[in-house]
Parts: sequence; structure tokens; C-alpha cells
Amino acid sequence: MITFAYDQNGEKIRQPSFSGQRAECPICKGTLIGKCGEINVWHWAHEDGTECDTWKEFQNKQTKWHLDWKAKFPLDWQEVRVEEDGKIHIADIKTSSGLVIEFQNSSISTFTIRERENFYKNMIWVVNAKNFNITKKSEVKSSLRNVDDKTSYYLDELQDYYAKEVEQIENELNINKWEIDEMTSLIADKIKTLFRLKKTNKEAYIADEIKRVENSSSLSSVFIENIKIKKQYLQTFENIKKLQNEIDSCEKELLEINKFKDFIIDNKTFKIVKYEQISPQNFHVARAISKENRNALFPEIKEFKTELNFRYFSAHKNKYDFFVDPTSKINFCKDGIEDRKKSIESIEHSQMMLKQSIANECERELKYKIEKIEKEIKNLNKERSELISKNKIREEQQANIYEIRDKNIREEKRKINENRFKIMREKKGLYRFIWKHERKSWKEASKKIYLDFEDDYLYELVGERQLKRIEVIPFLEQYLK
Repeated sequence: MITFAYDQNGEKIRQPSFSGQRAECPICKGTLIGKCGEINVWHWAHEDGTECDTWKEFQNKQTKWHLDWKAKFPLDWQEVRVEEDGKIHIADIKTSSGLVIEFQNSSISTFTIRERENFYKNMIWVVNAKNFNITKKSEVKSSLRNVDDKTSYYLDELQDYYAKEVEQIENELNINKWEIDEMTSLIADKIKTLFRLKKTNKEAYIADEIKRVENSSSLSSVFIENIKIKKQYLQTFENIKKLQNEIDSCEKELLEINKFKDFIIDNKTFKIVKYEQISPQNFHVARAISKENRNALFPEIKEFKTELNFRYFSAHKNKYDFFVDPTSKINFCKDGIEDRKKSIESIEHSQMMLKQSIANECERELKYKIEKIEKEIKNLNKERSELISKNKIREEQQANIYEIRDKNIREEKRKINENRFKIMREKKGLYRFIWKHERKSWKEASKKIYLDFEDDYLYELVGERQLKRIEVIPFLEQYLK
């Protein structure tokens, strides 16, 4: 299909204006006839039906793809007659600089590729690759994706590294804050206790303490001496109680003696008792009188010489009345009562002294408790201040870690962005591709090859499985200069 010819004035004309229009063939100078039908694009054909250019693309019908590409260039550059070594061919495009651009739509052999490159020499190929079954993958996107994956992993590692340091400090801060709160609460409680102790009425405090001692409910103390005094004080009550019981026993014994009937001999009073009430050991104070002559003017009174003699009367006790001299017993009981009363007075005196000692010790203990709590409050405040200072330092360290982390992340992101820009700059327009059912004849081409996928871009084959994308307009601008 011939799309242009020369008129009778030698001017290049494109499609014929009407069927039968006559013109000159640009190759063989033969006569061309215009073909203006309703099916095919209007074109020229040799009058005798022959084809003077043996190359396939010129012989067969040119597609709309061919015509659209040619139309992007000046008319004078389209289908230019090229003669070399006696051979004549029509170049699809020949620029003003002498560069030939061949538009290839159909399959082509290795031989034909070499033949055309050897003939035109200074040339490039534009190949219709719409149906080449090529899968393109942007090197920029692939590289950026790889960078992003590595970046994401590295930044995560960086974040984790600092997160562990921050977590360690955070845990320490939380523990310290808890301890500070606990100390604050403890200090408040101790201040309340201190206030209460300082407001304590000493007399009332001492009285209560002595009362607790007397009830045996409080013998503890911060001072060992006070414990000893309290025990001694408590023991005085036991001792007085014991002595009082002994006095009661003596007084009871005197009452029992007074209950016996009197028996007077020589103006001396004796007490009539039963035989069984006389202890064998006390036989020497006992006497016996016959019941028969008891009321006689001169009654017979028997004295016991020995214990055996006393025991002899046990068989005859019903015949005798027995009586004893209570003087020594009465005197013994009275002396015992007097002695014990004196002991009680002495103990009560000691008790007063011990009570005063307890009072003194209580006052000293109260003072000690106040001083102890004041010291504890002081120490707790010191510890609390140290913890607060420590927390402040750790918070500064935490802030510093955040600052270093953010700085490092910013620096890494800056490097990453630089790397991204470098990738986008160096790999701009580059694509890796997979060519299923590859047309291996194009591997033999030595000239530049641009693939057209009809997507407003051309893709130059620049390496093994590598394409470089260029927009159609810049491509045209490059060769329309």
C-alpha cells in the first residue's frame, strides 16, 4: 500500500483525491493510480499491479498504527526514498538529520532486521508491542518497595530498640512513683501520730498506762528498764494480795479460837476442845480433866508428859474433856497479823515509788516515741526527695532517649528519602519485563528499539530484560529538532 506519490510538478502528495488520479512512484518512477474506495484507506497502486519495493511492510497494507505514527512527523519526512549501492527503499520516516525511523507492526525475521539496519545504518526501530504478551514491572516501584520493606523493618527495629530502653525507664518510674505515693501516705500517717502524741495529756497518758499495767494488759515498752519496773510494780499487788490473804487466815484462826468455850483454872483461861482438834505435836499445851469430877472442888487435871502419853488418851477420850492454853497461838496470830501489816505498808511505799518510776519512764517513753517518729518522718522525707530527684533524672533520660530516637528516625528517613530520590532519579522510566513467547529475532537488532504498547509511552530496550520508558511527546521532540 503506497500512501504518497509525486505529482507532475515533482511535489510530494499524500493520499489521492479521487480514484484514477495519476502520479509518479517515488521508487521506480512508474505510474501510480489513485484508489479511493469505501473500505480501505485511500492509497496509490502501480498501474500494472506490480510492487517495486520488496520489503514486506511496504508491499502489504499498512495499518492504522503505521499511518498514525507517520502522521506525527512532517510530510517531507514521511516515506522518504533512500538509495544505497543501487538499491532503493522507502524509509517510514527520515529526519532532517538523516535518522531513519522504521515502524514495525508485523513479525520480522532476523535476516530482514540485519538487512534493514545494514541498509539504513543510522536508524531506530519503533515496534508495535501491543500483542507481545510482555509483563512490565517498574524498577522504581520494585526498588522503592524493596527499600520500603527494608526501611520498615529497620525502623521497627529502631523503634523496638528505643522502646525497650523507654519501657525499662517507664517501669522504674512507675515503681518509684508508687513508692513515692506510699511514702507520702506513710508520712501523712506519721505526722498525724506525731500531732496526736504532742497533744497527749501526760497525766492522763501516765494514768492510763498505770491502769493497763495494773490490769496486766500492758507490760511492753521500748525500754527494758520500764518493763522491769512494770513487772515489779505488778508483783507488788501479788505480794500485797498474798499478805492480805495471810492476815485474813490469821484473823479467821483467831475467830475460830474464840468460838471455843472458856475453861478457867487459877484465873487462867483455857479453851475446851475435842481430842481430835489437838495436834499430837502440841501435846504439851493440852490438858485433860475427868468428866466425872470436872465440877468438883478440886478436879483432877492431867498433863501430858509425852506424845505417847497423849496418844494413850485417845482410847479414853469419851471420859475426859480436853482443853488447851491458847495464849501462844493467839500471840502467834496477832504477831503474824502485825508483821504482815507492816510488810504491806512497806510494799505500798515501794509501790508508790515504782508508780512514780513508771510515770517517769512513761514520760521518757512518750518523748522517745515523739523523737523516733520525727526522725522517721525526716528519713522518709529524705528518701522521698531522693526518689523524686531520681525520677526527675530518669524522666530527663527518657526525654533524651525520645529526642535521640526521633533524631535518628528523622536522619534515617532523610537518608531513605535521599535513597528514594536517587532510585527515582537513576531508575526513572526503567522497567524489568518478562516476555512470554519472546520474539527472539529482535535480539539480533543492533539499533535502538522502542516498543509501543499504545499507552502514550514508548519503551526502549536498554538491556537484558530491561526497558526505559519515554513519553511519546518528548520522543517526538527529540527527533523533530
